This record gives sequence, C-alpha cells and structure tokens, in this order.
Amino acid sequence: METVGSDLLELFAGNLPGGALHFAIDASGRQSCGFLNDGCRELYGLAPGSGPVAPERLWAMVDADDAGEMQRSIAQSAETLCRWEQRFRIIDAQGKRKYLLGRGTPWRLPDGGTEW
Repeated sequence: METVGSDLLELFAGNLPGGALHFAIDASGRQSCGFLNDGCRELYGLAPGSGPVAPERLWAMVDADDAGEMQRSIAQSAETLCRWEQRFRIIDAQGKRKYLLGRGTPWRLPDGGTEW
C-alpha cells in the first residue's frame, strides 16, 4: 500500500460505516487480503490496526455450513467477473455468531488473477 491511490483507498475504506476489505486471488490461485478497515476487523473480532490478516484466518471463521457456498460463489465471480454477493455466518474471534452480507466488484488483473 505505497501508492497515493492506495493511500486514498485506505482512507476512504477507513471511513465507511461498515466493513471493507481488499481480497485477491492471483493467477496461481493464492489468496490474499490487501487490507481490512477497522469496521471489518470489528466484525471479525480482530484488533484494530493489527496488521495483515491471512485469508485462511477469515475463512476459518465462516460457518462450516456456509463455507462451500462461499468458495463456490467467489470462484464464479472470479470466472465471470460478475458482482459477488453472499449472505453468510461467521463465528468471530470472541466466539460470537454474526450474520453478514458480503458484496464485491471483481476486476481482472494483468497476470490473470482477480481482485475485489
């Protein structure tokens, strides 16, 4: 996050009333989270400003009954570049069950990966 555009995006996302994160799947299938705003960290029960979060940590919080559909819907969004929208449940880092609605707009990267 070193470019001016990225700094502005983080500032914008930090002031949203809900959670926002940058999620990517590179051409090899490796997943990453570029950033999570404090609203997203709060939803997942993570400390504000606690640094990068591995996507696997967030996936582990998704209710087991919702995880397969989440993966399928993200893969479909990446393939078709259609807007992603999914209702799902998590158990946050403090053990609280939460019901979320996730939305994202994908775009194709030059290397063939996808970002939301």
